[in-house]
Amino acid sequence: MGIFESFNRCNKKNDLMNIYEHQTFKVSDFAEANLISKKFKKERINLLHKYEAIIWQGPQYVKVTNEKFKKKKINYIAELKDDIGLILSLIN
Repeated sequence: MGIFESFNRCNKKNDLMNIYEHQTFKVSDFAEANLISKKFKKERINLLHKYEAIIWQGPQYVKVTNEKFKKKKINYIAELKDDIGLILSLIN
């Protein structure tokens, strides 16, 4: 056991970001993500937004979706691959 692992066990704030320990679902829009989040209300889950959907939905859609899931027990992850323009537009 390393220092990082023991830190994660003691720090409850960091517990949400242990993405490898939670179920992951690949979603293409907010309706699908919302349905999954309602089904797994009491569990911590990861929602991976597909790159193929993001490129036509745009960065504003991703930002709004991220804000809606911010307070829940959900890690919302946008799959961006190596699209530098999309990455930069989401940083702002």
